[in-house]
Amino acid sequence: MKKINQSGLTAAVLLFFSFSFYVPAQAQPQESYYPYSYARISYLQGEARVERASDLGVEAAEVNFALGSGDKIVTENGLVELSFGRENFLRLDRYSALEIARLPQDENGDFSFHLYQGRAYLRINYLEQEKSFSVHTGDASFYVLQSGLYRFEAEESEGTIAIALEGSLEASGENQSFAL
Repeated sequence: MKKINQSGLTAAVLLFFSFSFYVPAQAQPQESYYPYSYARISYLQGEARVERASDLGVEAAEVNFALGSGDKIVTENGLVELSFGRENFLRLDRYSALEIARLPQDENGDFSFHLYQGRAYLRINYLEQEKSFSVHTGDASFYVLQSGLYRFEAEESEGTIAIALEGSLEASGENQSFAL
């Protein structure tokens, strides 16, 4: 009788362990995940909306809203702050429109934004390499060369104003390039 109980117990233990180590193919880890391949809304005051990439629709912006490449943020009478991790932020003023053109897919990727109109402040506290953050407007492109604080104003009829409050930028236009 004891022999049957021991063999039954052994079979139960083996069965338990065989199920505990089984991981369905769907639950197995996919490709490695890069934590900076998205942005999130970290602050919102007033009204703003998110126009999703690839015509996926328009949604009201909310705090902790995840954003990806191609998403466009439009502020009405509101203020929005986007967080990119590593204490890097972009703040949009009222009546602004910004597209997240590109977010990094791995550690060698870069952040690229298109400011259509309005005012944006870019705070870079961690810069892995020069020019890994860029802001593009209708008439110029700006590349971050150092950690710092930068202000951009874009108006279709009046052009672009860029100010390096801290740090340095490279400004590139149609015919020339220079450091700010």
